[in-house]
Amino acid sequence: MRSDPTAIAQTLSDVEEDRLSIDETEIDRTLSTAFDQHALSVASATFDVGLAAGVLRFTGKGTTPATGNSGVTQQTQASLDLRTFALDQSSVLTLTKLPRNWNDVSPQVALEWAGPLESPVRNIDATSFVNALAARAISRETARIEAQEFDVQEHAVALARLESARRREADRLQAIEDVKHAVLRARARDATLERLQLLLATEKQKVAEQAAKTQPLPITPAPQTTPAAPRPAASSPPAPSTPQLVPADPSAAGRY
Repeated sequence: MRSDPTAIAQTLSDVEEDRLSIDETEIDRTLSTAFDQHALSVASATFDVGLAAGVLRFTGKGTTPATGNSGVTQQTQASLDLRTFALDQSSVLTLTKLPRNWNDVSPQVALEWAGPLESPVRNIDATSFVNALAARAISRETARIEAQEFDVQEHAVALARLESARRREADRLQAIEDVKHAVLRARARDATLERLQLLLATEKQKVAEQAAKTQPLPITPAPQTTPAAPRPAASSPPAPSTPQLVPADPSAAGRY
């Protein structure tokens, strides 16, 4: 009685689901409550039996599975003092239906009974069970840390890729802006050059007009004639007149 084989799997599940901490005292109390629910029964078991000095001793020959679907095997050793009917019994329960990814030794709990046969006192030795749970917790924590480190590394790689993509995009946008600024500067230079050319043409035109205004006009000398000769008498025929050329004044033509 008070040796429910499902107690081990139930307590292990509570620890796996973080409903129970890995504290030996708390685990002993939880196991005690769970063991009290039902009895342990087996279909058959084989023992070596010996009697000496009034003490009957039972030594189990190998493990036997508990009835039901508990996934637990048991191995029992006991002695009964036939003079006082004092019982000394030890049953080791081993969980064979292990959780996924369980790579350690199978968890075990020892139930020890001592005292009068009618009302022995039960003691639970869960040291091996607690050690297995602690090893399991360490393995789970290590796996969790490794997963976190992997996630951190993956996150760092993703961030590096994102930063690289952002830098490339920033460089592309900067190149576009540089091209725009270069086009604007070229247009400004072209506009400035056009204004300068227009200003130069205007100045040239002004200079030409000013030069045209200040250039002296040519002076043409007036023709000079000689005084007419006295008319001859009527009886004489007129003599032919010969024009006399008077040299022009060189100063009148602008020559000095």
